[in-house]
Amino acid sequence: MDKTTQGIIIIDGVCNLCNGAVKLILKYDKEERFIFTPMQSDTGTRLLKEFGLDPLDTDTILLVSDGRAYVKSEAVFEIIKGLKGGWRLLSIFHFLPLSLRDGIYSVVARHRYGVFGKRDNCLVPTDALKNRFIT
Repeated sequence: MDKTTQGIIIIDGVCNLCNGAVKLILKYDKEERFIFTPMQSDTGTRLLKEFGLDPLDTDTILLVSDGRAYVKSEAVFEIIKGLKGGWRLLSIFHFLPLSLRDGIYSVVARHRYGVFGKRDNCLVPTDALKNRFIT
């Protein structure tokens, strides 16, 4: 992903872990490469369907960039590449087999509500951040 690319990150809007990840990405995405939409939104649902994903399966993350879809651990690693700071160091784990990375991702995703909790509604961006969200 180059500096001019802007990817759309589709996340579970009611997941506290996911919303924490959005806040982290906003903090370290100094070049504003990413915008966000919850999978519960019309745009999120449309993009999930467009790339062959079940909109009712909230246990994934989808990054759409340059017409390509990245899911689960591949999405995470593509996002990490676009961040400033030490987050890029996590890319060393990209050498692990995809099945192992996605397996770990799936275990965390399956238990995230129990560990991190669930919101009653999707994150509402501040006025300063509205340009980073599609609702």
